[in-house]
Amino acid sequence: MNTNIPSRKQTIARVQRWLQRRSSPRLHMSTILLATALAGFFCSFLLLQLGMTRMGIRYLLATVFAYAVFLSLLRLWLEFYRKKTKQDGANWHALDLIDPNLIPTGAARVGTAGVDFGGGLSGGGGASRSFGPSSGGFAENAGGGGSKGFPLDLDVDDWLIPVLIIAAIGGAIVASIYIIVSAPVFLAEIFVDSLLVTALYKRLQKFEQKHWMETAIQRTWRPVLIVALLFVIAGYFIQKLAPEVDSIGDIWKLFISP
Repeated sequence: MNTNIPSRKQTIARVQRWLQRRSSPRLHMSTILLATALAGFFCSFLLLQLGMTRMGIRYLLATVFAYAVFLSLLRLWLEFYRKKTKQDGANWHALDLIDPNLIPTGAARVGTAGVDFGGGLSGGGGASRSFGPSSGGFAENAGGGGSKGFPLDLDVDDWLIPVLIIAAIGGAIVASIYIIVSAPVFLAEIFVDSLLVTALYKRLQKFEQKHWMETAIQRTWRPVLIVALLFVIAGYFIQKLAPEVDSIGDIWKLFISP
């Protein structure tokens, strides 16, 4: 084995190519994010059933729970992938990943530019619950008279509700697309860090020693915070404008009701 130990960026680039030759990192990340979004949604739904009707607080808690699920799924991915490579019959050793001799000379170079942030997690879109006619409905309180349909004389406050919903959901979608696109680099980096704290620790002293979870949090806390703020702000102002609703699902039913 070549005794020249490559830099951290070179190692991440080689692991990235190694992952892409043997799997689909973007498909794996898409699955992780889908499970994360579902976890956030069901957390919000459960909290609503337990009586937490304040949307802002409920969406914040759902986002925190979804983020914890995201990190847990990354841990499972790391464990599964290491076991899978052993089961495939490969001569598996952590140092093999950084051996330059394993990389074909004609292999395409893959960029390893750092990612400022890596993922968007949906903090639970809100659980839909029955909205009885006795509550009056948002359309009646929004300046539309007695009609249950979409009011024609909407003012600024009425338009603010759909804008807030679109901003929150759109922000989560954009963040999710970003981390899916950057998944090969992101997964390669946490994979390298998961090896550095085990078999590679003594050999690669010049590497910056970081736990994989520290790397994952550094890459994702910004988009998670942005998405959480968007949902908290949306939930807070929606209930300020329409106190009778307690979920985005209620708003959706009101706007599409005949």
